[in-house]
Amino acid sequence: MRFEDVLHDGRLWAVVYDGDQAIYDTIADAASLSCLILDIRPDADLDKVFRPLENQRIREMLLSREKAKGRRTTTHSSWLRIYAIKLEKGTYLITDAEGIKEETL
Repeated sequence: MRFEDVLHDGRLWAVVYDGDQAIYDTIADAASLSCLILDIRPDADLDKVFRPLENQRIREMLLSREKAKGRRTTTHSSWLRIYAIKLEKGTYLITDAEGIKEETL
């Protein structure tokens, strides 16, 4: 393991592991998440695919911020997410992390 100065000015550092398994895990996570989205059947319940962005939310809300993530692998939970805004029950608008900020709603 080594530390790498990302910006070359000492402000942002990354931990780099020998063999860098994270790259392979990310590729596998991306494939899993892609399959999850592309394999959604017309009768699928999207409320089971997307979950609240805030894990502590206890009630349903319209225009709420939601996330979908790939399935857990044998090594870790997926760290990739698809962000969406819930328009109504079962209807979502996919956006990016910037588009999901509270002040844009």
